[in-house]
Amino acid sequence: MKIEQVLIHYLLKYKKLSLQGIGYFILEGTLPETADPNRPIIIPEGSISFTHDSKVQEDPVLVEYITEQTGKIHPLASADLDSYLMLGRQFLNIGNPFILPNIGTIEKTNSGDLIFKSGMHIADRLETNKAKIEDDGAEEHDENMFKDYQRETKNQVGKTVMVAISILIVGLIAWAVWKYAFNSETEPANVTQATYPTDTNSIPAMEGDSVNNTAPITNAVIAPPSSDGFTFKAVVNEYYSLPLAETRLANLKTYGRQVILYTSDSVIYK
Repeated sequence: MKIEQVLIHYLLKYKKLSLQGIGYFILEGTLPETADPNRPIIIPEGSISFTHDSKVQEDPVLVEYITEQTGKIHPLASADLDSYLMLGRQFLNIGNPFILPNIGTIEKTNSGDLIFKSGMHIADRLETNKAKIEDDGAEEHDENMFKDYQRETKNQVGKTVMVAISILIVGLIAWAVWKYAFNSETEPANVTQATYPTDTNSIPAMEGDSVNNTAPITNAVIAPPSSDGFTFKAVVNEYYSLPLAETRLANLKTYGRQVILYTSDSVIYK
């Protein structure tokens, strides 16, 4: 037997039903009697009243009644009741009504109060519960009446995961672009060959540098004097971007280096 079926029969028997975190219901008046025990119980409209009280605690008598009717142990019956009411409160928090079969409908107002709408209900007669035990000892769980809510929750979780993955991918792409741009700006192209005169003694030392005039210079080639007045040029960096080359030039000049910037083809800046 489902939790929602047990609740109406508990109310019919004890005339009061307390649900933790929600409030309590009162069954007033007498119900129409019928000689046929197989006929359902008719609950007239207006017979059930409701009082909102979020401080109501779990009713141990109700949990014991659930245990008797479902055949479940006490902790499991308590957990089932708490889960059922928790889903009901979540239903109310997202603006949907909390329907208690054969009791009525609870709705949440904008101010946070709970209002109750009753009506005429017909409840089936209570049958003695017979607990079923499968061969493997597993207990069959009750079907959850909030399937729509559960599907909605799963969809929201799925959307959240997809958004997180998208943000991660975008972040990785942005990091890769930044790293490439940063390395392009800070790591100048390697120069494989420099042009020097064969006379190593004619190489002047730049401020702060130490030149060993006796050490041979590898990959040195003879070059005729250029038309700009320089006997030779020692290429320290090459760039394919003029702004980067100008930045490097200004940086070297701050150290007192006698450096120039020139290009032979407007593609490579030396």
